[in-house]
Amino acid sequence: MGCDLDAKELTRFIGALRAAFSERRVKGLLAEYAGQLGCRAVAVLGQDVYACPPLDHSWTGSISEGCHKLPGGSELEGLCRYFDTGRQEYLLWGRVNRGGVTVGELILSRGGQDFSTWEEILVEYGCALCAGLEQEGLRSAGAHRLLCSAYEGREPAEESLPRLPERGRAVVLRLEAGRGPAEGSRFLGYLIHREFGSRLCFAFAQPDGPLLAFAGEPGGEAVPGELAALLEQNGRGCTVGVSEVYPRGELCAALEEARHAASIGALLADGKKVYHYGSLGIYRLFSYPDNGWPINRMLAAMTRELNRFHPEKRAVLADTIAAFVENNFSYTKTGDQLYTHPNTIRYRVQILEKLWRYDLTNEEDKLLFRVLGKLLPLWMRYMEQLGVDIYADAPGQEPAGKIDGDKKYPVGG
Repeated sequence: MGCDLDAKELTRFIGALRAAFSERRVKGLLAEYAGQLGCRAVAVLGQDVYACPPLDHSWTGSISEGCHKLPGGSELEGLCRYFDTGRQEYLLWGRVNRGGVTVGELILSRGGQDFSTWEEILVEYGCALCAGLEQEGLRSAGAHRLLCSAYEGREPAEESLPRLPERGRAVVLRLEAGRGPAEGSRFLGYLIHREFGSRLCFAFAQPDGPLLAFAGEPGGEAVPGELAALLEQNGRGCTVGVSEVYPRGELCAALEEARHAASIGALLADGKKVYHYGSLGIYRLFSYPDNGWPINRMLAAMTRELNRFHPEKRAVLADTIAAFVENNFSYTKTGDQLYTHPNTIRYRVQILEKLWRYDLTNEEDKLLFRVLGKLLPLWMRYMEQLGVDIYADAPGQEPAGKIDGDKKYPVGG
């Protein structure tokens, strides 16, 4: 067991904890534990994570699967002792309760010595101190409610807005699945707190949901790139969407722009990390299938018409329209890009004109064809991500074979 304290020493230590907490709050409390007990101390309160000394990838401040509860337990309610077999360290875990609800935890970790009964008393006292913190005083408490409410489209209360800079950019950061260690939002939140401090107001929409933030101006334009770089350094891939500059009273609109930019970026998958809404160009018109906007209905109708063809034909036609629009309606350049004869491209375009009832000699139809042709590949990719099999065989399909009907210019070029 760890070192035992007599009643006088215990009283002195409790007084030191109280004084440190009074002067520096949670940071002071953890520094006192670390200095006096020779351990690492971690406090998790809401989405705020504090640590002394700092955390790293060797331990992210949580009770993992490699931690085994030690027999005997603790006589104090809300405390548990563990042994981490991977790091060969003892952990003392305490629950922070407020009004019968768990609002956080306090964890001490060290190698060599298990924690003593006296140290359990000290942790229980620290939990009581943390429980006495006003919820509004926690960094993330108000920010989480404010940002998540606005992200869901609910206008924030006027009295909550002073938490944010007067003007800034909303940021929505989507973590890529299957990349990096699975620490979840806790360790990422800790990294961001440590890097940005009070410069950034942020929250996680859900434990595994997107990161929401509001970066104040001036200076906020660098934050999205810094966030992406920080996560990349720690093995986490991400896509970051950034809004235009908005006053804080228009937080809902700012977050909607950032969400849209992040969603488009994830679909484009062009190797970039940060996507600014103002730089999306025509992709700002792309909305989501659950919106009944006319452009969505038109994209859905175009997809249904394509579904009449065999999957191989659909794929060829989809590639053709994307390249044709990209090459400004040039049959020659489109053919060069697809390694296909220009006459084959011309024939496929005629099929699409007939299929969708467009006449590319008409300027209005040509403009609409340009817009929808640019968005259609993105729409099809999005539907695939939703699990909608747009290439599933459907009744009334035309048989497999050449689209062109001209043996001289086969589908593959």
